Amino acid sequence: MEDGRPGGPAVEDADRVSAIHDAILLAVVEQRLPPGTKLPEDRVAAHFAVSRTLVRGALRSLAQDGIVVLARHRGAAVASPTPQDARDLFDARRVIEAVIVARAAERATPDDCDALDRIVAAGRAAVAAGDRGGSIRLSGQFHASVAGLARQPVLEKFLTELVAQSSLVIALYGHGGRPECGDHDHLGLVAALRARDAELAVRLMTGHLDGIEAGLDLSRAARPPRPLTELLKG
Repeated sequence: MEDGRPGGPAVEDADRVSAIHDAILLAVVEQRLPPGTKLPEDRVAAHFAVSRTLVRGALRSLAQDGIVVLARHRGAAVASPTPQDARDLFDARRVIEAVIVARAAERATPDDCDALDRIVAAGRAAVAAGDRGGSIRLSGQFHASVAGLARQPVLEKFLTELVAQSSLVIALYGHGGRPECGDHDHLGLVAALRARDAELAVRLMTGHLDGIEAGLDLSRAARPPRPLTELLKG
């Protein structure tokens, strides 16, 4: 017997898994769901009003992205990168984003650069409003958008995962009172893209990432996690 729903129940379940994945990922990126927070399947399932099976699928996907850690007999928790993980992550970003921004400088149109300027302006407004989570999300959106302009899907996917993991690093080792990703650097990058100056764009991006890493206190002990009652608030 046909199900009667477009695509059938399997497609609907996949859509729900994707929605749960994206909601948890957004909470991590905006630092509403800190590193180390436990994610019991039953409580996550109750929050989203879905089955534990669907939650399990979303958590597995997040684990593949490096956002969640799955441990036998202990369940799932938001990942807590070590200081060495943080250094390795920024090493990877420097290599990947140098290639990305060079390609973007060759291919970006004036309209593309205008769109980047709007992201920078939105991020500045978020900072002015005290919306730290929003400013972090928009900073990641800026880097992801530059990656999209390079038209290299494999690198774009890899960078998207690294940007999300960077939010975990910043949550653990950053300074909560100031933004780690300054809009001045982003505006300079947009200007280099407008000028189609790939060499300058690479130099600016590398310096930008160096500055973010330098602003982390990788000698500090990780902050203790907050309870799951904070999940997706905001």
